[in-house]
Amino acid sequence: MNTKEAEEILNDCLMNGIAKELFFADHTKALAVTIGKHSSAINSKGFGDLFGSLQNILSDHQTLAVAKIYDPPSKRYPTRSIPAMLSLIERHSSLWSLPQRHTLERLIVDDGHHPSTVQHMDNQQLSLAVVSHFNRTIPHRDKAGHCSLSSALETVREARDKVHAHNEAIDKAARKMPTWGGVESLVNYAKDFACVISFGFLSLYLGNRSKDYLLGTDARQLSRKMEKMLVMANLNDDST
Repeated sequence: MNTKEAEEILNDCLMNGIAKELFFADHTKALAVTIGKHSSAINSKGFGDLFGSLQNILSDHQTLAVAKIYDPPSKRYPTRSIPAMLSLIERHSSLWSLPQRHTLERLIVDDGHHPSTVQHMDNQQLSLAVVSHFNRTIPHRDKAGHCSLSSALETVREARDKVHAHNEAIDKAARKMPTWGGVESLVNYAKDFACVISFGFLSLYLGNRSKDYLLGTDARQLSRKMEKMLVMANLNDDST
C-alpha cells in the first residue's frame, strides 16, 4: 500500500462511516427536539401517540448511528469507525504525509507534550502520538465505572446489542436507557475526532472541533422544516 491508497481508505472510513453516522445522529436529534418543543400542542390535539412513536423511532436511529461510530474493527467485514481508523493509521504509520500536521502538533502539545519535542517528531512518530492520544481518551468498557463518556457508550451499546439487534426480552427496569445528554457527549467526541483527523491527515476541513462542525448545518435546516410543517398544521405551541 502507498500513501495515496492509505489516504483513500482513510477518507472512505471518515466520509462513508463516521461523518455519515454523525449526519444521522444530528438529524434524528434535531427532529426529536423540535417535536418535543411543541409537545403541548401536539398532545392537546390528539397526536401525542403518533409523534411519541416517531420520537422513539428517532431515538433508536440515533442510538444505532452512535454505536456504529465506536464499533471495534472486525476481521469479517470492513468497519468504518473511530477504532478502525485508529488501527488503520497505526498499521500504516510510515505512509502518512500529514498535509496539515500543525493541527496534529497542536493536539499533542495540548495533551501535555513539550512543543519542541513535538516539532522534532517525524510524520510517523506524530501519527503514532495521535493514535496514542485517542486510544487513551476514547470511551471504553473498561473505564465505564469511572468515566461518564465510557458509561454513556456502554448504555448505548446495551440498547443497540440487546434490544435493537437481538430483540432480547429484558426487563427495562434492569437496564439503563440512553439519555440525550449521554449520546450528545459521544457525538461531540466523534466530531472532535473527525475534525482533527480529516484536516491533519487529509487536508479536509470539517470545522474547528464539535462546536462548529460544518456538516451539522443540514440538521438545523431539517429542524426548521419540521417547525414549519408543525406551524402549517397548527400543531405548534404558539397556536394553542
